Amino acid sequence: MDKVVNKLTEKPISEIASDGVMSRVLIEIQKLNQETGVDVTWFSKAMNLFTFFNNIETGFGHAKACILYLIKERWEDLEYEVRRQYDLSFMTFARRLTGKENSTIDNWMRVAKVWLMPDGARPAFEVPVVQREANGKPKVDEYGKQIVQYESFDPYKVDMTKLLLLTNKASSGAMTDRLWELAADPYYTCEDIRHEIVNGAGDGSPVLKYILVGPDIYATRDGESVPVITADEGINWDAFYYGDGLEKEAIQELLHRLGIKLDEDVIYDANHQLYGQKD
Repeated sequence: MDKVVNKLTEKPISEIASDGVMSRVLIEIQKLNQETGVDVTWFSKAMNLFTFFNNIETGFGHAKACILYLIKERWEDLEYEVRRQYDLSFMTFARRLTGKENSTIDNWMRVAKVWLMPDGARPAFEVPVVQREANGKPKVDEYGKQIVQYESFDPYKVDMTKLLLLTNKASSGAMTDRLWELAADPYYTCEDIRHEIVNGAGDGSPVLKYILVGPDIYATRDGESVPVITADEGINWDAFYYGDGLEKEAIQELLHRLGIKLDEDVIYDANHQLYGQKD
């Protein structure tokens, strides 16, 4: 008995639980693979498994973004010895943990802050979602009227990219009824949301643009304008490192377009390459 307990405690409970889930997943897939008949029942089982896994993937992905956001908010309060392992840099920690680039991690942070925390953006009403046939065609009642189901908005069921596209609208209180519908209804794509923002719900193009005003460079989007580089102060590095608004995003995007890496990225990439080599 003691041997069993010792073996179990060698791993964190979270790892044991995730291993158990993956074992169950593989068992279900193997059972599906071993069935000889390929009929409606088999297809239904496959679809049910896919839907379950897809929903879990979306929700767990959002949960990971929330955990990273919580760590980021408390990073400077962590003990020095903890932060020192990651060169005192939250981004080094996050990149090491996720394997993602800075821009992706920053996007996760924005989505977590605006949408995924308990006080995140929510509509003041239940969102109407059109019921559809398997091919996407709306279901209709006996009078030819579309059948609509009203649902509470749950950001943990919405694709991360969709939420990211709508983050600026949500943070500025500019979400419309139609945008809430497009976000909640899985039938609609990111392209549908982009089209609605440009043609139906926006007061300007959602595309980030740069303009030259005298010796200064400004970034504009959705009617908002912020300085990116000024003749007097150069780049506002405080906004880049510690902010979370349009100015930070504009500086990050400009550096990306110019192919400029920050010092922390150069150090991270060098260490990543060095530590990835075999002896």
